[in-house]
Amino acid sequence: MAFEIVKQITQIEEEGDRLIKEAQNNALEIQKRAKEEAKQIIDRAKSEAENYYNSVIQKYEKDAQKDVQAILNENDKVIKELNEISKDRLNKAVNLVIERIVNSHGNS
Repeated sequence: MAFEIVKQITQIEEEGDRLIKEAQNNALEIQKRAKEEAKQIIDRAKSEAENYYNSVIQKYEKDAQKDVQAILNENDKVIKELNEISKDRLNKAVNLVIERIVNSHGNS
């Protein structure tokens, strides 16, 4: 009878050890899966952040290009106006010189 009790205690201890090892293995497996899942979440978040960053950069580059084009168009307009002013002043100066030459020779 004592032998039976010792045998049962040994079996219970062995079963307890087996359950502990199984629980530890399960815990390690859960931890491994959690790390893999966390890595996937981080990788996905990085990818989404990079895509968002690229889309924002593209949007602002497009907006900047529109602004640059508007500035270039305005500069072209100002250059044309300045050229017209210069031509007008040149014509007035030429006419003034011709008038003085004609008037000075006409008075002689």
